[in-house]
Amino acid sequence: ATDTSGTDAGTTGGDSGSTTGGGDASSHGPLASTGSNALAIGLGSLSLLGLGTALVLHARRKGLLAFGTPKH
Repeated sequence: ATDTSGTDAGTTGGDSGSTTGGGDASSHGPLASTGSNALAIGLGSLSLLGLGTALVLHARRKGLLAFGTPKH
């Protein structure tokens, strides 16, 4: 009698890898869904850019920000 308890033909393998990472039904690629939203990142960066511009303009009008003395 031979012991065949630890062998198989290789047909009972693991996962096929066809699941989506975050459970999002709209993504069908092999990458995981990280939950980032490009629109939110874009709007956040535009708002920070606008805030920085407003602060620079305000500081220049108040005389708090000057790049050298003007020569007349």
